[in-house]
Amino acid sequence: MTCLIVATEDRAAGSRLAGLLEHCGFVEQVEPAALLQAVHCRRPSLILLDSRCRSGDCLGVLRAVLSADPTLTVVWMSGAFDRSAQEAVDAGAYDVILLPLDPQRILLAVRRGLERDRLLRGRCDAYHPDRAGSAAPAPAKADSTVYQQLAGCIARWFPDLGRLGEEVLRVLREQVRFGALMLFCSSEGRFVPLASLGVDESVGTRLGFGPDHPLAAWLLRHRRLLRLSGEIRLPQDIHDALSLMRAEMVFPLAAQKGGLLGFLAVGAKVTGAETTQTDIDDLSMLCDYLAIVFENARLYNEIAFEREFQNAVFANIPSGVAGVDRQGNVLLLNPVAERLLDVAAREARGRPVETLGSQIADYLRRTLAAEPFVREEFVYAPTGAVLGISTARIAGSGGPAGAVAVFQDLTRLKELERRERETQRIEAWSVLASYLAHALKNPLVAIKSFAHLLPSRFNDEEFRVSFSRIVQQEVERIDEIVGKIVALAETNLRSQGVVEMDRLVENLAQKWKGRLAERDIVLEVSVCHCPPVAGDAVRMLEAVEYLLEFSKEDVGRAGSIEIRLSVDADLVRLTVAESGSRFVVDAGLFSPYSAEMPVSLSIGLILARKIVEAHGGKISAEQERDGKRFVCEMPAGQEMMRRLAEERKRGEGAPKQTGG
Repeated sequence: MTCLIVATEDRAAGSRLAGLLEHCGFVEQVEPAALLQAVHCRRPSLILLDSRCRSGDCLGVLRAVLSADPTLTVVWMSGAFDRSAQEAVDAGAYDVILLPLDPQRILLAVRRGLERDRLLRGRCDAYHPDRAGSAAPAPAKADSTVYQQLAGCIARWFPDLGRLGEEVLRVLREQVRFGALMLFCSSEGRFVPLASLGVDESVGTRLGFGPDHPLAAWLLRHRRLLRLSGEIRLPQDIHDALSLMRAEMVFPLAAQKGGLLGFLAVGAKVTGAETTQTDIDDLSMLCDYLAIVFENARLYNEIAFEREFQNAVFANIPSGVAGVDRQGNVLLLNPVAERLLDVAAREARGRPVETLGSQIADYLRRTLAAEPFVREEFVYAPTGAVLGISTARIAGSGGPAGAVAVFQDLTRLKELERRERETQRIEAWSVLASYLAHALKNPLVAIKSFAHLLPSRFNDEEFRVSFSRIVQQEVERIDEIVGKIVALAETNLRSQGVVEMDRLVENLAQKWKGRLAERDIVLEVSVCHCPPVAGDAVRMLEAVEYLLEFSKEDVGRAGSIEIRLSVDADLVRLTVAESGSRFVVDAGLFSPYSAEMPVSLSIGLILARKIVEAHGGKISAEQERDGKRFVCEMPAGQEMMRRLAEERKRGEGAPKQTGG
């Protein structure tokens, strides 16, 4: 009866494997440490050995088992094709299966392993009839030499497929004495020669088969040995191809999940002896093994390329990259991160993330606890650099597998932004001063003219009354402009408090209805109950009045203005819609001075925007077919408090800038 042993410390995984393989024979589950004793009691046809052994050295167990019986077929189960997997292959493991286990992959490996075991038993019985059915048959010396040499070639040249193919053909030529050998592998959709012996070099350089060639199509369809003496009605193209290769047989190298990795073309023996069924069985088993080696080599090369590519990306990316595992230990740190954090990767790798500084550690620890960050800025205390950081969790089974942070040095950018703002501020005040001089000159001219005439016409009562009225009006205009300039220069346009927007709009409507009625402007108000806004009620009233002043001048006469108050999620939205067409909504509407409107209105719009933004909101203007619309959106209640707390936190950590 066929016996299989599953050697693993994971009882649940062992039970799943036993259930999957129960149709293959009797399945025994043992601890890796007890595997050698189990082999002495009953020789298994196949062993599945789990490399995740906490209580001992699994490689040592593998070597001990194969030392006791070199003919045993052992499949090594590993989390990755790493150095231990390579050492297992070198030690004599028949195959390597990567975890997590794929049922189809396991069944294919078990089927091939059992075929190998049957062949080895049969050949041993043929050489030693007296030992047929014994517990531990030994292979013939010549066969053992062939397989030892092939194993040595694989161990030495893996994963260099070109050199590996040459050495495999050399061993077959020396030991089995085949006259012509050609090994093909798939590359970019074609089957091309990997190595050849006994075939003209010119033939090898020009041979190549696409998937639609009759030879490749036959192997893909049948997935078994093609032998000229055993097949009839083969297409002439196949006969021609085998003739060029001096081949009598073609063995497929079948992929584990379907498809074809390549094939081995074999000619007649140079001794003239007939190729026996035993030779064919050995070559079939060898090709199965080569298929596994080829597939693992390709996987290894792909992983190696991906790793080299990733390392090249990490080394050349202009941002710093730091990664940690689920315990918060540093896994990677690229050169830019080393420079920005002033930490050497060789000293930080494998150590707690706090090695990178408490600030970076805080971001990554909180990301592991399900709080990723997107584009946050902070001052890195050890160097004083302003860094912008984004983090993300790396998903894994049973929780996060780790976290990664990407950050950039924004110090120079922030300095350039500061200089640009300073330049814009100076230019804005220069432009504003120029037009203020023009705006203030008109009332001053009127006052100066009346003052010049006052001595000569002082006794004219009508002149004095007119003089008093005009001077008072012009002084009020000057006072209004100066007041707005003072407000524009203020840095704190809000104070702690609560603004009840619905009550504010209702009071504003009562105040402005009379003013607008003088110009035949209808004021419509739509108010809903809404949560309060944190801030300064007086300043918010000023902001809305600035918008109404603009709307009144824009409408002129006989129009309409509507104030609407609404709530959208955690936002309080105030809309001022009007039917005016005097001014145009463009990019310069909120600029320090617009040539199309009086300076007083221009400053008013700037102040309205500044007040709304100081309350954590934003203001926008839209041109509509029948007028304009201003929309102010402000966070309500707790949301506003949260934003203000974040602003204060950023302000405390922001670098202090000094003007030149």
